[in-house]
Amino acid sequence: MIIRRGALTDHYVEDDRSVVMVDESVLGLSPIATAILEAVPEGTRVTLRAVTKHVVDTFGPPEGPESAEDLTR
Repeated sequence: MIIRRGALTDHYVEDDRSVVMVDESVLGLSPIATAILEAVPEGTRVTLRAVTKHVVDTFGPPEGPESAEDLTR
């Protein structure tokens, strides 16, 4: 699966959280959502595997029965 990010009107990052403005809407993003946004630069297409790898590299593997290797296949 290929992911492409839509255009942002504005984007502000502080520590591990960010705020984005899309058209006239302002959204506060969690640390994981911020990492996903960072993994998909504007104007590029990225695979879901690459985004998942970036999130796992940033936060570590999730707890539970699935391994990080399963998530990045």
